[in-house]
Amino acid sequence: MRNIFDVIRQKENDMLQLQKEVEALKLAARLLTEDVKIEMEPPRPIRPTPSASPVKTDGEIVMAPPLRQFP
Repeated sequence: MRNIFDVIRQKENDMLQLQKEVEALKLAARLLTEDVKIEMEPPRPIRPTPSASPVKTDGEIVMAPPLRQFP
């Protein structure tokens, strides 16, 4: 027969593990709902950067496209 204190200790450890898993799931749910909110917002217009510098390739100069700026 198992010692009752060993059983209690194991149950407490199981409970702590479940609490950690629930907290991780809550965090994941918050992150996922933030992604949904971001996707539902209308896209913001991308403003071209005035600092686009010329790029030289094979003797010809072309303008590099501006980098996309994230809000």
